[in-house]
Parts: sequence; C-alpha cells; structure tokens
Amino acid sequence: MSARGTWSLTNRLTLIVIGVVVTILLVATVSARFFVRQVFLHELESLAREELDELGAVFSVQPFDPETFRTWATELASHHPEVDLRVGFREGADWRWFPGDESAPAPRAPELEDNQRFETRRITEVPQAEGPPGELELAVWIDGERLEERNEALLAGVFSVLGTTTLVGLLLTLLVHRRVRRLLAEVADATRNAADAPEAVREVGSSAPREVAAIVEALGSLLTQLRSENEHRALMVAGLAHDLRSPIQVLLGEAEVTLLRDRQPEEYRAALEGQVEELRELSSVLENLLMLVGHREHGRSTAFERFDLAGEVQLRLSRERAWAERAGVELLVHAEGDLEVVGDREALLLALRNLVRNALDHAPAGSRVVVHLLGSAEGWTLEVEDAGPGIPARDRERVLRPFEVGHSARRTRRTGGGLGLALVAQAATAHGGGVDIGESPLGGALVRVTIPRPASAA
Repeated sequence: MSARGTWSLTNRLTLIVIGVVVTILLVATVSARFFVRQVFLHELESLAREELDELGAVFSVQPFDPETFRTWATELASHHPEVDLRVGFREGADWRWFPGDESAPAPRAPELEDNQRFETRRITEVPQAEGPPGELELAVWIDGERLEERNEALLAGVFSVLGTTTLVGLLLTLLVHRRVRRLLAEVADATRNAADAPEAVREVGSSAPREVAAIVEALGSLLTQLRSENEHRALMVAGLAHDLRSPIQVLLGEAEVTLLRDRQPEEYRAALEGQVEELRELSSVLENLLMLVGHREHGRSTAFERFDLAGEVQLRLSRERAWAERAGVELLVHAEGDLEVVGDREALLLALRNLVRNALDHAPAGSRVVVHLLGSAEGWTLEVEDAGPGIPARDRERVLRPFEVGHSARRTRRTGGGLGLALVAQAATAHGGGVDIGESPLGGALVRVTIPRPASAA
C-alpha cells in the first residue's frame, strides 16, 4: 500500500492532543466562571444574613434608638469596603437607611441587579427606652459590583496564565510532533537501506525514546535475522549447485562413456549400479534439505512414537554398511540397555544415518567407525566415533549450523552441503536433548547425541 493512502500516526496524535487540551481549556473556563459566580452570590447572601444576625443580637438586649442604629450601621459598613453595604429599619410606612440617603425607599426584588442582595428580618421583643418592648423590622441591602469586578480581574488573570500554559503546551506538542516525525522518517530511510547496512537501523534508535527504541531494536534484530537467512539461502544455493553439479556430471560422463560402444550385460549392470549409488547419495542430499526446510519454514511438528532403536538401526544402516565395505572401513554397532525409544522415528534415524555417513566420509581405509547406542533411566545416548581428522574445537559449534563445514574437513566426492550435522542438532533439540562434539579414542571425532526420556515414558 502506498504511504500516500494511509493515515499519519504523528499527525493524528498531535490533533488528539490539541483537541484534548482545547476541550480541557473550554471546560475549565466555563466551570471556573460558573463556580466563581456561585461563590460570589453565596458570599453576598452570607454577608447579608451575618449583618442581620449581628444587628438583631444587638437590639435584642439594648433599647433601640436611631442614633445608636446609625453608629452600628456606619461601623458595619466600614468593615466591608469591598461592597456597598447599607442597613435600614422600618419607621411606620417608610424606611430609613444608614449610611447614605436615609429617606431612600426599600428596593424591591424585581428591581435588584444580578450583583445586588436585599434581605429583611423582623425582631420581636425589642427593648424600648420608655414603655414596653416593641417590634423592629431590619433590612440589609448590598451592592457587590466592586467585589464582582475584583473576582472578574482575578479570573482573567487565571485565564491568562492558563492560556499561556496551554499555548506553551501546544508549542511543545508541535516540537515533539516534528521530532517524532523526523525520527520515524529516519527509521524508514534506514529500513529501506537495511539490505546494505542493517546496523544503521539500530544507530537511528540509539537516540530515540525508550518506546521507539524498543521498536527500532526489534526491527533491527528482524532485519539482521533476515539478512542472515538470505546469506544462508545464497550459501545453500551456491553449495547445492556446486555439490549437485559434480555427481550429475559424473553420471552423465559415465552414461556417455557406457554408450560409446556396445558392451556386455555385466558391464552395463556395473555401470548402472554405480549410477544408482550416486543417485542414492543425491537423494540423501535432497532428503536432508527437505527435512531442514520443512522444519524451519513450515513449523514441522514432531510426531512421537514408541519404537525399538536397535532393531531400526540394523534395518536402516544397510546402505551405510555397503558403502563402508566398498571404502574398506569397518562399521560396528554396539547396543546396550533399554532402547525402546519414544520420539520422532524418522528424524532420529535420519540424524543417526547422517552421523554415520559423516564418519564414513572422513574415515581412512582400514579404520573403524563405531556406533554406540545406550538406553538408561534418564534417556538415550547415540555416539558415533571414527579415526578421521576430527573436528577442531573452534569449529565444533559452527558445524552444527546449516551449510557450514569445518576448515579441516577433507573434501570428498560425497555431496552434502553441510546439512548432515545441522539435522542432527535439529533432531536433538526437537527432543529436548543436545549434541556434543569431542575427540574419539580412535583418533578422530566423537559426536554424542543425548535425548532425555519423556516423563510419560519414565
């Protein structure tokens, strides 16, 4: 898919961040105005009731007269300079207000503005200078315009700080957006050029954030693995082309020579037997290759079954015995213990045959190749030793990988391409075991395959 038809992660994340920030800012603005307004109205109401309570407490215990009321009203107003506060009392049908215009009428509720408050209270049993106690109706009128202006100024300052912080946050978001976009573009460029330098991807991720660095590291590992796989495939193709060309040319050459003139039936039979042996070797190479590729690329599952390893070895090593006899090498098989194996029959026998072929391929004429089969309570051990040149310690780990051969390996006419020991290691790993390579008392290599006994078979 073309990149032009896909969506941008960095653009989408940036839009999401901007949308969230703007939404939070709007919600904060509306909420702040609402709560500040509610607090302002509650403050006016509380102030009016507080003043009425105080005046009521005063004139419930001392005689009432206008001059005393004026003194208290002036003092109360001085205590709250942030608002315009007036207190009054009803005198007949009229109201008298202090401080201010004493003859002003009482404001009515519909006439009040949003920033004003008017409260009244009737007090009974008010002491009088002369005569019995009487009633007194008090009122408080508050104009909170100055208080509201102060709150608006404070709210504007908060909004200014919040807006500045939001703007800085958006700018930082844009900077991060540009940085991440540039970083991902560098990763994409490095990935495109990874065929020549896969390590460049890791270099790009070295300065990236942890989350991006983890993705880059995984991508670098994948590219390195793919490069290694491609190198192995190229080596496989080259090795197989080289190893298969020689015997095919031999087969063609022998066939052409045989057909140059009429021959006796015995001569044709000998030529065909030689070609059959070469074809069997080619078949072994293809069998190894199919087993390896089928396991690595198609996730070949291991089908375990119970079988007699000693009996199978006697049946399956007939071709190797014939080859050993022609090469002048003695092939010996020693079996000991419980050899009723639970495992993948074909994989284990193919591994053992590859070990024997490898030993016969390097064993000199007149020497021996010995196969040891040992069964115990812990598992099974397969050993093959020869009198060949052996495998140097520096090559023992490498020869267990596909398409690898030891530096000291003697080049012979046999094909293989370095698959035999790799299949041995693959079979051992599939059974939970391992492969060890050491030196044989015969002078050559000793390859030991250990396979643990499954718990169900113990």
